[in-house]
Amino acid sequence: MDEEKYKKSREYDYTRIRLLDEIDTPELSLAKLRNYSLKGNIQGAMKLKGELHDYIMSFFEHGLTEGYYPEEVSKGLEEGKRKTINVSVYERNPLARKQCMDFYGVQCQIYNFNFEEKYGEVGKDFIHVHHIVPLHQIQGDYKVDPIKDLIPVCPNCHALLHRMESGSYLSVEQLKERIKNN
Repeated sequence: MDEEKYKKSREYDYTRIRLLDEIDTPELSLAKLRNYSLKGNIQGAMKLKGELHDYIMSFFEHGLTEGYYPEEVSKGLEEGKRKTINVSVYERNPLARKQCMDFYGVQCQIYNFNFEEKYGEVGKDFIHVHHIVPLHQIQGDYKVDPIKDLIPVCPNCHALLHRMESGSYLSVEQLKERIKNN
């Protein structure tokens, strides 16, 4: 470890965080983080800011990371260690998904990609169905309208619709416009 780089890094606005160990505390649960403005599901890199940033960083100020140094992190690229993860998921209604696909078809509504046309039988009926208003924003049970509330999209477009940019998610229309302009 370069001690000078480490000291300098403490002045940066951004950092990469790597999970080194599990902390069994309800204070860092997904529900608790949502109380501090966490939006959406954590599906990749995200910028910590505001109340959420301050809350998470408060744990680092109390010595929870003492004893963890870069030399303790494996230098290899090992993968495949088995672990158990408990998560909460929002229930989806398979009939709503089917009705959405019956109405729109099975091609991506962002750029008309059809998996069966490209890959043959293995791609038949393969498509993701996206909630236009994310379930985490609805905050509870509701009656879904398969035509107004759902839209079929390919996995890549679906992932992009769930990524945040400047603090908000791209809309279907915004993603369509980006593809059209590129």
